[in-house]
Amino acid sequence: MKNIIKDFLLMVQFFTRFPIKINLPASPKNFRRGVVFLPLIGFIIGTCQYMLVRSLYALLPSSLLAGIAVILPIIITGALHIDGLGDSFDGFFAFTSDKDRRLEIMQDSSSGTFALCAIVSNILLQYLAIEYIIGQNKLNILLVVIMFSKIFVLYTAMWGRPAKSKGSGNIFIGNMNIIIVIVATIYSLIIAHIAIGLYPSLILLFAGGFVSFLFYLLSYKKIRGITGDTMGAIQELTTLVMLIVYCAII
Repeated sequence: MKNIIKDFLLMVQFFTRFPIKINLPASPKNFRRGVVFLPLIGFIIGTCQYMLVRSLYALLPSSLLAGIAVILPIIITGALHIDGLGDSFDGFFAFTSDKDRRLEIMQDSSSGTFALCAIVSNILLQYLAIEYIIGQNKLNILLVVIMFSKIFVLYTAMWGRPAKSKGSGNIFIGNMNIIIVIVATIYSLIIAHIAIGLYPSLILLFAGGFVSFLFYLLSYKKIRGITGDTMGAIQELTTLVMLIVYCAII
């Protein structure tokens, strides 16, 4: 039990800015076991969104609530995933056909035009979708989408190959236990079933899975594999797509 708690806290340290200021074992084995908690971390972030929006629901207009809901996960994660989205678009759509050059652009700390367009478009569309969802008083979806997006990161890391020999993403790529991934999927689906119902949950899983697979194919075409940046991009894109799809079915 002690090791399980340590692996959970390791994932919290890695993926959020929550102040877990303790030294934890961080071997590949710890990360392989700890990934089972990734959807749970997504659920925790979504719960923070839900509780904050719900607590302010009677005080603020839906436009401001939507803005708060979009910004909160960026703050909690330290913009980890949205940075990956921007880096991926900068590299993928740069005017070069050389894989190594694309990877070099992705590692550059500065943001180019494609990164800015991707980030702004993502935030704007998420904002519009969440504002509509708030107007329909269907806030429970906030408990689900980030949690589900973590599942697609796990799937991609499980079937993908690393695009470079070194990088933070290589901690996860190819370091997946299929049983753990299945367990993460099952408990996430149970939570989603309770929150929004089984039928919408299955639709969102299909939509997010389809988009994550397409992006994986794009990543393989552009850089012959995946990186931590592309996995962050997958989380952002699947979150956006699931929000849009949910707007269509409510």
